[in-house]
Amino acid sequence: MTGIRASASMFGTVRARTLALLAAFTIMFGSALAAASPADAAAGTSRLNVGERLVAGQGLVSPSGNLQLIMQTDGNLVLYAPGGNARWNTGTDGNPGAFLQLQPDGNLVLYSATIVPLWYTSTTSGSFLNLQDDGNLVLYDAQSTAIWATGTSYAPPRMDAPASLSVGARLQSPNGAYQLVMQGDGNLVLYGPAGWTWQSGTSGTGANQLVVQTDGNLVLYNAAMSPVWFTRTDGRGPGFLQVQDDGNLVLYTAAGHWTWQTYTYPGYTPSPSTPAQRAINYATQQLGKPYVLGGAGPNAFDCSGLTMKSWAAAGITLPRVAAEQYAAVVKYPYSQAQPGDLLFWSGASGIYHVAIYVGGGKMIEAPHSGANVRLVAVYTAGLLGYVGRPTG
Repeated sequence: MTGIRASASMFGTVRARTLALLAAFTIMFGSALAAASPADAAAGTSRLNVGERLVAGQGLVSPSGNLQLIMQTDGNLVLYAPGGNARWNTGTDGNPGAFLQLQPDGNLVLYSATIVPLWYTSTTSGSFLNLQDDGNLVLYDAQSTAIWATGTSYAPPRMDAPASLSVGARLQSPNGAYQLVMQGDGNLVLYGPAGWTWQSGTSGTGANQLVVQTDGNLVLYNAAMSPVWFTRTDGRGPGFLQVQDDGNLVLYTAAGHWTWQTYTYPGYTPSPSTPAQRAINYATQQLGKPYVLGGAGPNAFDCSGLTMKSWAAAGITLPRVAAEQYAAVVKYPYSQAQPGDLLFWSGASGIYHVAIYVGGGKMIEAPHSGANVRLVAVYTAGLLGYVGRPTG
């Protein structure tokens, strides 16, 4: 009998420890079932309140209807942008029957079907979860202060004529990796995961809106509605501008034919065997060398000396000065610029500067006394509307 009593005492001790662990578990994660509203209480709206949950197949929808947060049947909670592009997820797939609950203790928890926490925010004052039109999923406290967020963003990938992009506004590729931003400094910049990939070179010009016009032209205007940059694609009719998943910014006609692009998609370079690429390779090798008026290498260059020597490395002879180079090349509209083309600037006294275009809105130039050969964004003040393409 003593042994039996001892065994009962042992099992009682184990039971007490088990209950203590369960109590601790409940304190940490809150009760998944306590004060719960019906499972579909918040389904189809943009907001999940304390005590409400989402079960498999249910979700939140942003006010605009562009974004959805879906509690999937595989157990993963996924934030989707239009086109089924996933922007964020909890990484909890493989757990069918899982559900999301905003607990009375303020913690947002994703539970398995057997009430095991799979993911949580570790918050203690959450009052409501909101899926916003800007693409961010945010948990707010009772004072509407954000205490947790996914940090995701959303903007439309395209704008159709007539439309404009004002300061601070942006376009974003469907996959979220690239965005075109109209900056407050007047510059229009295309950003990728590693930084900017193209820009209009209009910083400091006062440009404050980008307009896709019904005549087919893409124009940056300042506050006085004077154009400071444009693609010279007028006459093509209304179209649309799109930031693509490959990182390219493209202006299309309504029929889907491109009229202008930044050439910023992965792997775009002319074949190394082409004269254009050989000219660019030579110019690239001169980066950092000083500008000297009359210089044509090998240790210093002026603007036309650099372009002349670059194309000489490709086997094509150009005249010595910029104005004569302009007269010697085949002209194409700036909207059709290709890497290796020459860019020209003109003023009251005529053509005064030349550079070599390398693609992506960038160029290599020997700028002026006191500066070195450099790679910069193309700047448009004084830029002629036609590029020059040397031919053999």
